[in-house]
Amino acid sequence: MIKKVSIWNPTARPLSNWKRQRLVRANNFPISYAITSREISKSQSDRLVRALKLLPERVTSLLSSKNNTILICKKLRDVFKYLPSSWEFSVGIHDPSNHTIGVAEEYLDMFSRQITKDTSPEKSLCHEIGHAFDFELDRPSEKGEFMELVKLDAYDPTKINKIGRFKVQSTEPKEIFAEIFADIMLVRNAYITQSDLLDSFPQAAKFIEDLIDEKSSMQHDVMTKQLLAWLP
Repeated sequence: MIKKVSIWNPTARPLSNWKRQRLVRANNFPISYAITSREISKSQSDRLVRALKLLPERVTSLLSSKNNTILICKKLRDVFKYLPSSWEFSVGIHDPSNHTIGVAEEYLDMFSRQITKDTSPEKSLCHEIGHAFDFELDRPSEKGEFMELVKLDAYDPTKINKIGRFKVQSTEPKEIFAEIFADIMLVRNAYITQSDLLDSFPQAAKFIEDLIDEKSSMQHDVMTKQLLAWLP
């Protein structure tokens, strides 16, 4: 059962008139979200809402405690009016300044220059949720330990040296974190059965899984020091 609640708080940046709507909160599901346009297909919004409901309690509780909101948009710039035109090529955004996550049904394809529907909305959503999770935990992706584990995983030349469409060497830590987080969620909820990304970066993935499951990172500290000592 879904119940509607009015919980809008003014944000630091201008959004569109979606705020006049009531946000939606489901029983036993603490994150507030809004479907911001009637033009969004029901199948797409249903897929995104289902993916939200499958998030672990640790993630939803943390994001809820920090007043995060998820906005399901037709296009990002329909709602996030302050974004420059380059964002027309994107399907997701995490704005830490107002604890807001946006996921769009459509984007402008960079190569064909055609309006294109996102065929993997769960992946897009979980990537942005990963950014929010990272931010609300005070950015463990940038604390050193995580990147050391990424480097240790990537050191093996037989392994894939990419994170999704990103190259490890030129990618921000927060993007690597979000990509791995997304694949963890997709595997756990059976959207995919196997992930080359998780197979290639098992220690970095374990680090994030332990954050999700609230396990101590002390074991990572010991393991990291041992593995670093083995490297030439």
